[in-house]
Amino acid sequence: MVASMQNCRRSKGLCALAAFSVLAALGIGAPPDASAAPDYPNLPQIIQFNIYGGNGNATTGYNTTVAPAIVSSVQSRSGSPIGLSLNEVCENQYNYIVWYLTAAGYGYSFDHTVSLGNFLGSQVGTTWPIASCGSWYGNAVAVKGARTGGGANWYSSSIQGPSSYGEQRNWICIRASGPTICSSHLATGASSYTASQADVYRSVANFVAGSGVFAAGDFNTTPSVTTLAWALGGFAEADAANNFPTFQSGATNQKLDYIWRKNFGGYPYDAYIYNSPHSDHHWYQGYV
Repeated sequence: MVASMQNCRRSKGLCALAAFSVLAALGIGAPPDASAAPDYPNLPQIIQFNIYGGNGNATTGYNTTVAPAIVSSVQSRSGSPIGLSLNEVCENQYNYIVWYLTAAGYGYSFDHTVSLGNFLGSQVGTTWPIASCGSWYGNAVAVKGARTGGGANWYSSSIQGPSSYGEQRNWICIRASGPTICSSHLATGASSYTASQADVYRSVANFVAGSGVFAAGDFNTTPSVTTLAWALGGFAEADAANNFPTFQSGATNQKLDYIWRKNFGGYPYDAYIYNSPHSDHHWYQGYV
């Protein structure tokens, strides 16, 4: 598959066919507006994905299709991701992902934050009455290898801003045998709050960056707001050269998700980003 994807650089027709074949195997969906970069499923990866876990209604409940799709995607990567950063995760989705990837012997260490507890319809409004989400909703991280450093390294921001549905803006960092992997979901709305949260998150990531860190997440802001501060702080972004969109809602198509790296090698190839039918965000895959 790698060879065919490399050949696609010389033929747009081959590229489209190869990309479709990869996506069909992943069960994620075809990418109408995906990154032009080829996929390298045999290389180690860091995955960032806002899974839109609370998407549902009183009849269908929470997003029931995304957790199996994530498991299928991880299993299809011959290199297998060394880290996963997931946002908007329901408790039931988290339990599904943990159980299946653990049972398959992938050797991940998992943890999560609670951004919103007792996730019931009375809290989130009539458009999201999804008690079936479970008892919490938040961010999740998976890191390849046995966890080091003790308990949960879970940080919350006192800068909440205009958060939707009372969601707490927090981040989690866990470390295994390799780098530390962090994940966060920053506020939507006023960019001043989001930029302030991003600065706090950067300080947290910098604090744990001694042996290498990946700070990923849905920043809910375009590159112009936060990129400069992170770049000047010594962090490199997986798709900084292209800034392909990672979010699509109607006619809106923009980059809101990031994978920042510090003190851990480089990015050997451009990030691979493609649309997912399971979320309003795209599957974002950086190579390490």
